[in-house]
Parts: sequence; C-alpha cells; structure tokens
Amino acid sequence: MLSHKFILLIFSICFVLYYSNAAFSEKQLASAKKMITNICKPRANATDEDLEGMRSGLFSRPAMCFINCVLVSNKWQNKDNTFNMAGASATMKMLPEEYHAEGDRVIETCKDAAKTLDDKCVSAMEIGKCFYENSDSMRKFLS
Repeated sequence: MLSHKFILLIFSICFVLYYSNAAFSEKQLASAKKMITNICKPRANATDEDLEGMRSGLFSRPAMCFINCVLVSNKWQNKDNTFNMAGASATMKMLPEEYHAEGDRVIETCKDAAKTLDDKCVSAMEIGKCFYENSDSMRKFLS
C-alpha cells in the first residue's frame, strides 16, 4: 500500500532539495511537507479523506492528482506522463549518502513504472507506488 505519509515525505524531500541545493533539517522537511500539501491539495481538489485513503490502498481521482501535482512540482514526471529519471536522480544525490545506492536502484527499477500515459494522475500514482513498493530505506525513513 502506498501511504499518504510516504508520498508527502518523498516529494517534500524532493521539493526542498531541488530548490535549496543543500542538506535539510527536520524542521525544513516538516515545513516543505506542509507547503507541498498546501499547494497540491487544493490544486487536486483532494480532501483529507482522499489522502488518508491512500494508506489503505484506496486511490480516489483527487488523491492520484495530488501525487501528480507533487511529482510535477519536483520534476519527477515529464509532460508526456513518463517518469523523469534525471529529476529523480538529481534529488537522490542530495539525500544523505546512506540512501544513494538504494535510490539509484529504485530509480532504475521504476523508470518504466508509468503505464497509463494517457492519464497524468494515474501514471503519477503508478510511479509513486513503484517507489513505495521497492524502497525499504524510504519506508524505514518514514517511520
């Protein structure tokens, strides 16, 4: 299952790192999580219930579009709805060293995760789900 917490954390990290080019503190991460939620939740017309539903594997249209907003904001999803490996790689390089090897592996594993290219929201969910299912370090990082 793809959890709301996981999605917010991963893409908050991306947002902070992409725009700061520096290491981040827990306070900055929490701030980025709040900021990306405040930006993407209304854009996707997502409710708290939509986002919480992801914890149990329920992906409403607004929840999937929330993921799309987060991915696009961080340059992890291309205009053709495919996964942007270069954007993800740039973000991963800014994570602590302990995440680099697994990050590179997961990026390679998930490079073709988006299958539903005619729907940006569904393809975003496919990318996010691939990362969640293939990254032990990221799941551990979230707990």
